[in-house]
Amino acid sequence: MANPDGYLVVVRAISAAQLPYDDPLVAQLPGAHCVIKSEQAGGEDGWPVALRGEARGSATDIDDAQRRLSEIVAGLLPLVALAANAAHADPALVVAHGSALGESSPADWIGYEWPAPSTHFPPQARTVPANRVGALLEAADRYRSGGYHARAVGLYREALKYWTPESTLLAAEYLWMATEALSRGIVEAEAAQRNMTPGNLAQLRKVAGPPTLYRLAREEIVFAEDTDALDALGKASEGFEHGYMPIPDVRALAEPILERAARRVRHALISVLDMPAADVTALLDPDLDEPRGLIPPMRILRGKLHVNDPSLAPAEIEVAVEMDWESEGERQIERNEAGNLTITGTTKATMRDLPEGLALTVVSSGMRAQGATAYGVGDVVVRRADSP
Repeated sequence: MANPDGYLVVVRAISAAQLPYDDPLVAQLPGAHCVIKSEQAGGEDGWPVALRGEARGSATDIDDAQRRLSEIVAGLLPLVALAANAAHADPALVVAHGSALGESSPADWIGYEWPAPSTHFPPQARTVPANRVGALLEAADRYRSGGYHARAVGLYREALKYWTPESTLLAAEYLWMATEALSRGIVEAEAAQRNMTPGNLAQLRKVAGPPTLYRLAREEIVFAEDTDALDALGKASEGFEHGYMPIPDVRALAEPILERAARRVRHALISVLDMPAADVTALLDPDLDEPRGLIPPMRILRGKLHVNDPSLAPAEIEVAVEMDWESEGERQIERNEAGNLTITGTTKATMRDLPEGLALTVVSSGMRAQGATAYGVGDVVVRRADSP
């Protein structure tokens, strides 16, 4: 029998962490039945763009449904990110509506605008089987300090979200926060296993108190005696958070050890759980050690500004000469036999505030794009904004 208070909520997150095509993660969670699947532009032979989360459950009204059910299903996405060691963007609502309606009882419906999947440049996706993520979910549910572990996973996912050249400081800060949450969780889990408080566990271990246990957990379990990486990350976080260290000094501490520290934290998040050995081995495969962020593609033009009319050209440029970028039409995507994608499209770059008497000659054109191995440019035509 249909649930008269039932609702269906869908969220989407652009993601470099993916599940195989037609291999969804299905989970019955408290309050909702959830499905996570990979969304690919172009179907099975297309390219993965986003993770789609669907949640079915009861709610008092559609506003309660889209708030609460979206939070439940979105809570699964960081586990996919942890398993793949790859980022996903913040999830956002796609649609929410009642799931049971009759001739005299219409259902509320809310839909949200999303750009077509083919408008997104394909992220450098890393795919993990849904059953590996399911094993993580089940083991995390059994962990004696599940709240701390879940927070640590969520904070690690935030670090991945900021894994871009422009935001390494935030990646380092979230990585330290994940370290702190996990170290507390390790101590809480051991205390719960012994049926005692963290304070009593400190007495049993003959240390000053729980803060000492947290420090030891960071040193011995999370960073596995990698004191250089632990000390550098901790000092960088302290200086950044409290503002007493110059930003270049924070970068100098964090950036050289950031990937190493992320590997330590991720390995600990997985290793503290009671999971089948085959799942642990697969998730800790060295091929997954390198974090993958969501680096926005960036087109680049290099050129020369020169005088083409001395009678009109200013002696000095007063206002910055910028470009307006516009992609015309959808990109054409083809996959070759090796599985690589060739992406073809047209981009219009229009100059703004170019003074009269000056012109731009394009010398080279390129793109910063994660996972791209080549970038070719066809015809380049430069026109002023006021040209036909």
